[in-house]
Amino acid sequence: MRSRSRSEASTGLDAVAVDDAWQVLIDGGAALAGTRGEAPSAERLASAALAILAAGPAAGRERDVLAAFLMAWRQHWPTSFGTAFGAEAARVEAWARAHRGDPARHVKLRRITIEQLASVL
Repeated sequence: MRSRSRSEASTGLDAVAVDDAWQVLIDGGAALAGTRGEAPSAERLASAALAILAAGPAAGRERDVLAAFLMAWRQHWPTSFGTAFGAEAARVEAWARAHRGDPARHVKLRRITIEQLASVL
């Protein structure tokens, strides 16, 4: 399980739930340090991403990883993305596009994510 970031610690939200959501994304292939567990379903990945977005703005590396994860999923498995996110798909994609960060870093993180997601989706 990953440790809490400063942004999570300062929000007053249920950090355990946010940590659990990040762990689901790590299990699904997000490019963050942590022990990977059993591959989650697309629906669990979407629920985890939505929980993280609802908790407030991710910052720094976490924001970059989340944006790359969501864009990789959307661009390489659009049907799965649309089905898993349902009515929220457009909003999630818009968030990811707006928070891509450094282009070179984004490409690197997307490549890592695509390789990992290929075995999950």
